[in-house]
Amino acid sequence: MSNNIVFNSFLNLLVNKDPKYTKEYIYDINKFDVWFCARGKSFSANNILNNKLDKLFKEEESLEYLYNLGTLNVENVNSEDGLPSEHFYQDDDFLNIPASAYIFSKPQYPVNCKVNKDYNYTAFDYNINDMSDNYKNKISEQYKNNPVLTPENSYDLCNLTSYSASWNHISGYFNSEYNFSSGYNSNEYSTYNINQDYLIEDQINVSTKNVSFEILPTNIIGGALLITWYDQQRTNYYYDGKNITSAAMDKNGILNQYAYKNKPTITGNCIPVCYMELPKTYNLKDAVMNIQWSENGLFSLK
Repeated sequence: MSNNIVFNSFLNLLVNKDPKYTKEYIYDINKFDVWFCARGKSFSANNILNNKLDKLFKEEESLEYLYNLGTLNVENVNSEDGLPSEHFYQDDDFLNIPASAYIFSKPQYPVNCKVNKDYNYTAFDYNINDMSDNYKNKISEQYKNNPVLTPENSYDLCNLTSYSASWNHISGYFNSEYNFSSGYNSNEYSTYNINQDYLIEDQINVSTKNVSFEILPTNIIGGALLITWYDQQRTNYYYDGKNITSAAMDKNGILNQYAYKNKPTITGNCIPVCYMELPKTYNLKDAVMNIQWSENGLFSLK
């Protein structure tokens, strides 16, 4: 592919400060769509790179909807060697969080961990991801004068001399019976089934398993793919033999064939993600398109 562009409109989405735009929300499998369009299109002006779909393509330009991508896989890799991260945020090169910090946290207790079956077990209402000054200001009165878990003490509950009356009562037992490490220990994470978060590398590859798209026969000629992002209402569209319609049945009660499942209802509001030119120009006169995506992903962000 000779001309590939990742649009500013999508990059702006990634750095949006709205708390709803989490990684899980942005990379939801139903939010990405692929379109077929002309090759050789220029996207040089910065304001064009920030436009939504209705501003990016004029009405008279050929733009054919193919399908919702679905089944996305997001992989963090190092741009120099192309390999996934070998480090976790929890390990001793970064936050150095001991396994016990998760084991005694009510909101972050590992689902498959069995320590809570111990008769002496007690959990506490703290969140490792929110051990900030803001948390210290919100902490309940019963913990007000006690130490809180912070990066400075490696979130290490077992190493605190005082946390609460409940912890002081059981700390000796757990220190002697379990002997949790005072810092990160990979063996303990494995033993107690605690998930770890890979360190975000300097490149993200987004890929999909969908390679075959059944489409309606059309004489549109083009040589590029456009991928968009859309989080608004979607509609199933059907083909009645002549036209595209949102009606599942025709006036005689006969089922129309599927044309598009979950197509963006307001296509102009789609946010352009990337534009990728194909090796040559094609005419979509056949009803099946097969795409072999690169092993490095549909597109990459650095």
